[in-house]
Amino acid sequence: MVLVLIKLCTCVLTYWRNENNINKTSKFRVSLIKSFYNFFRQSKIDPVLIGKIAITNNELQPRGTVIIDNEIFDAEAEEGYIEAGRGVRVTRIRCRKMFVRRV
Repeated sequence: MVLVLIKLCTCVLTYWRNENNINKTSKFRVSLIKSFYNFFRQSKIDPVLIGKIAITNNELQPRGTVIIDNEIFDAEAEEGYIEAGRGVRVTRIRCRKMFVRRV
């Protein structure tokens, strides 16, 4: 979520800086759309992670982070609260959201 806000602020500031130059503005709009498309396309979680075991990095109440193969992912518990340091299994993935269940 923080990365999305940073990317959005960067794009808005760049657009604001270039809005007075009409020729560059239309080219900028195209590049803005392409950069947002690439950002969101690369941010998707790989479906191969479904079924893998992860360790909770912090408490999931119901949202938090988990560690899989030394990478940190945002996750949401399907069944309420899960303590930090517990093992969880990835049950499903929707867009950039990972759902986990206690093992």
